[in-house]
Amino acid sequence: MTQGTQSSDEVLLPRRELSIRFGLRTPPTEESVRREAHLRLLLGASPLAPIPADDAHDLLLTAFAEFCASNLADELRKPRSLMAADDLTARDLMTAAADLTAPQTWYPSARAMRRRVVYHCGPTNSGKTHNALASFSAAVGDLFSNA
Repeated sequence: MTQGTQSSDEVLLPRRELSIRFGLRTPPTEESVRREAHLRLLLGASPLAPIPADDAHDLLLTAFAEFCASNLADELRKPRSLMAADDLTARDLMTAAADLTAPQTWYPSARAMRRRVVYHCGPTNSGKTHNALASFSAAVGDLFSNA
């Protein structure tokens, strides 16, 4: 074997020892062994060597998913009613803020207001804007839109 590379058995052995000695929650899987070996090949001798973006994304995403599945499994299985009230409130607020499926419910007081829409139409240079601005300036509490 070349210097700086390790077989999957060499990578697996320390993880097995650690999981036996310290009671790690997850024994090493073939995927984690492959990822560690791939990481060692990418990094070589220096742990601070740059990693290509695609490889780094794959490695980090897989490692994060494994971490969440092994360390947060109990939290993920909890019913929502057992979670802390602060977490529920924050989660509910984020969900409500991200929900764009019912815009008709967003501003109920504004939707309850009665409106009168006046549409000025006619040929070019016929005084539509002038007439609209004159009626707008005479009215109280109106809105003018020139669209």
